[in-house]
Amino acid sequence: MTLRSIVRNVLPLPARKRLRAWATTLATTPTVPETIEERAAAITHSAAFKRLSYHPKAGQIEDGRQYLYDGSVTVQPWAPPEIERLVMLTKGAPEPQETLALVESFPHMPTDPIMVELGAGWSYFSIITGSKLPEARLFLVEANPRLMEIARQNMTLNDLTTQATFIERAVADIDGLKLNFSERGYGSAIHDEGEYQTTSITVEQLMADYDLPHIDILQMDVQHTELKTILGMQNALRAGTIRYVIISTHSGALHTACAQLMQAFDYVQITAHNFKDYGGDGLLVYAQPEFAAKMSGAL
Repeated sequence: MTLRSIVRNVLPLPARKRLRAWATTLATTPTVPETIEERAAAITHSAAFKRLSYHPKAGQIEDGRQYLYDGSVTVQPWAPPEIERLVMLTKGAPEPQETLALVESFPHMPTDPIMVELGAGWSYFSIITGSKLPEARLFLVEANPRLMEIARQNMTLNDLTTQATFIERAVADIDGLKLNFSERGYGSAIHDEGEYQTTSITVEQLMADYDLPHIDILQMDVQHTELKTILGMQNALRAGTIRYVIISTHSGALHTACAQLMQAFDYVQITAHNFKDYGGDGLLVYAQPEFAAKMSGAL
């Protein structure tokens, strides 16, 4: 199903008109800085970066580990040198807008929330969640076995293994598909001619497989499959059983379509950043209405 057919078949006409108008506005969004130093400077001058609190060793590499902004750590080396340098220059917070959206939700969560990280990669958001909420249940979904191994090591390094469940599959709108994917930078993405093969899973199938009545936090960085991912959890969204959704978007068209789709399911926008604002991705944060009231003014 193409993006155009999804929009036409799922969204009502008024929403489609708003989407077209929004797409025109987003066509003029800023470009991402070209060098690591320029990107780091843009990040560290952002409002979200300045709102985070930093550990004395944040970003530093020491004894086979790299410190994140809050003092939790990742194994090292874990990424190409330029990415590790970006993390160093940004004091362990290379995506501050997503990080802030995540941690500002914690005071409003139960002590034992269910957190699902889609496209978990090296498990940054699961590390942050588990470190701040030691009773959280963490579900890490990642198709790339190399990255999943790093995620496993990171859960061990941060004493989070007992909280973590590892699901080595690709999230999509249909369960059980055989998909190809390829390495891209320090991550991976679904690609018809990709050199690796994996099997798809929907968010709703994940909830059924692990007997999850709800999801408190859903963090999504799925490299151009964000719209399909939303379609694969549309029944859960209609039922309001996913409380808080953080979506990294990877094109202007996907950004606008995902926003309109979430609104069509009566979710409330908490915050948004234009695609390629300063961190490289766009950001959409939505909550079901009851939780949105608790988050009012947080971001």
